[in-house]
Amino acid sequence: MSYLIRAVILLILGTSCGLASEANTRSRELDRSGPVPGGASGRGIVAAAWRGAPKESWRQHKQQLDLAWSQLERTRLRPARAWAKENLKSHSPTLLYAFSGPDYLYAGTFFPNATTYVMAGLEPVGAIPKVVARNRHAVGQLRLSLRTILNYSFFRTKDMRREFASNNFSGVVPVLFMFIARAGKTIRNAELVRLGPDGTLVAASDAVPPGSPQAVRITFAGSDGIERSLIYVQVDVSNTGRHLDAFLALARKQGEVDAFLKSASYLMHVESFSKIRAHLLAQPRLLLQDDSGIPLRFFAPTDFELTPLGRYAGPISLFAGHWQRDLAALHARAKPKPLTFGIGYRIHPGESSLLLAVRKK
Repeated sequence: MSYLIRAVILLILGTSCGLASEANTRSRELDRSGPVPGGASGRGIVAAAWRGAPKESWRQHKQQLDLAWSQLERTRLRPARAWAKENLKSHSPTLLYAFSGPDYLYAGTFFPNATTYVMAGLEPVGAIPKVVARNRHAVGQLRLSLRTILNYSFFRTKDMRREFASNNFSGVVPVLFMFIARAGKTIRNAELVRLGPDGTLVAASDAVPPGSPQAVRITFAGSDGIERSLIYVQVDVSNTGRHLDAFLALARKQGEVDAFLKSASYLMHVESFSKIRAHLLAQPRLLLQDDSGIPLRFFAPTDFELTPLGRYAGPISLFAGHWQRDLAALHARAKPKPLTFGIGYRIHPGESSLLLAVRKK
């Protein structure tokens, strides 16, 4: 699997992609380059996929992706990473990230020391991508699908579901591959699994009840050599979601967790998402969220130490009905420093806010 994953990563990132005129040279580079994001050697596979393509198509893809990523790193990820290092001193082994979509990008930035990431969204899992000639066109589609998260800091779920359905690189798997690899990690394995009723992940080929949620489990490591895993489950976490209980069982199996909420569409402000809200108030040791997560009024002062961060400017116009007077008052009393990065729906530095809730012992 790692041999094929390496080739997929190289194709998606536009790294040593092997143009027709450079096929032999690039194939040799794949073997010589040693451990890079994606695992073992992908000799010749990527070169063959790009053979016959216009020379500029590969270079354009790589240049555009590199430019978007460098801007993202400079304006958001680097300052967010520095802030997290200073303000999030202690980490639980597992990060629980509901409403995440394929956003390892910010999960790994704020919680780099987690060894397990449990994520959930409505976006389809899709398949492990194949490196074939027709998919060289799909890398451009994939890049366009990511324009919102790269230019802002959130996914538009409806847009991504539509674009993933029409893209040869379908589902969240290629996006997760890209984000993990761009973070400098080496992907060791990826497997499609399903979520059983008791919260157990089983092989996709094993017998599970019909309609069981699809999931993917990706193992990877960074420069420290520590093996980490990311589990993404396609699941509806509303109160009426058929598999909400299975997802909550998976979460409980993790033991002590931290939690992260960002760009959650203010869904937990309404009672139709009260079950996932209650769980996120009960299990995590620490919860970091923007104002679209759990309303301040649900945090019991006897249970949490609450720290407002940044400037609370209220919801954007799309969510204007979710202004929180008590959160505004908390910020007014604490007078926290502005954040040097945009997060959530407030994308400009100095205009966004976070709430850090740490459970009292």
